[in-house]
Amino acid sequence: MIAIDFGTSRSAYAYGFVGGSDTIILGVPEDSVYNTTLSVKAETSIVLDNGGKAIGFGLRGRKDKYLAKRGEGMYLFQWFKMFLKDIKNDGDQSIIVADHQGRQLPLLTVISQALSLVSRDAMKEVNTKTGKKLTAHDIYWVITVPAIWSPAAAGFMRRAAVKAGLIPYPL
Repeated sequence: MIAIDFGTSRSAYAYGFVGGSDTIILGVPEDSVYNTTLSVKAETSIVLDNGGKAIGFGLRGRKDKYLAKRGEGMYLFQWFKMFLKDIKNDGDQSIIVADHQGRQLPLLTVISQALSLVSRDAMKEVNTKTGKKLTAHDIYWVITVPAIWSPAAAGFMRRAAVKAGLIPYPL
């Protein structure tokens, strides 16, 4: 099982193994934090290329990928999770979010790319630790959803997980 704690300001993943020890391992997306970072979670910010594909996550993504290249041909999104509170139905694809330069992409694209990048790094770590080649569909995924969210917002996260390739179809 891999759980993704997709927070407003910080994110991380944790995993454990069935039938093994009760140990749960906490991780953050690869190259998302500096060794001097005090938090055990990565900053929830994502860098996307012009095609809307994730190329960086967290503080290092923001500084090393985006700011180092002055944002040319890239999007930087922060605090985007807060837009989920505005969802009225889980089929709502009309929510558009702006990066810090005002350029826009669909919220579903931004969130699914964040989930894709975090899950990819979690899978890489799990496969390294186990010596196996597990796929996303071999894993039981848990994505945190605040209790105060509407069922529509939780459904939207489920659709983002489908789009990210974590689950094969909507439940």
